[in-house]
Amino acid sequence: MKSPALFIDRDGTIIKQIDGHYISSIKQIELIENIFPAVLMLQNEGYLIIMVTNQAGINKGILSNQLVDEINQHIVKLLKKRGIDVTAVYVCPHKPEEQCKCRKPQPGLLLKAAKEHNIDLENSVIIGDTDKDTEAGLNAGLKKVIKI
Repeated sequence: MKSPALFIDRDGTIIKQIDGHYISSIKQIELIENIFPAVLMLQNEGYLIIMVTNQAGINKGILSNQLVDEINQHIVKLLKKRGIDVTAVYVCPHKPEEQCKCRKPQPGLLLKAAKEHNIDLENSVIIGDTDKDTEAGLNAGLKKVIKI
């Protein structure tokens, strides 16, 4: 049986965005706490929690894959301390001009997660802080998209 998922954007949704800069250290991570009650509610209703994030800094040579993974894993640990279990993290390393299928607003990250985790896309939700996030959800067939 397929499970619904909450796809949640990282920068600007789970953690505070640093204007004009990439998060390059776990010391820069500042959680946005007010999103967590909704995440916990959906988790308690059986939704898988999937973090999806565009990280063009990787292909721009600003960040390494390893550094982005370390930052993501630290965020996952911080969420775990708040009772939120992240099922998986999906990262698009591509620059916008590369026109890949995984960079939001393209649905590639969501479709990959759906395939790998047997996700019911139609009954899933995406929460993000930009139109790219909500468009990715709509492009993947989600009926519920929330921009904060």
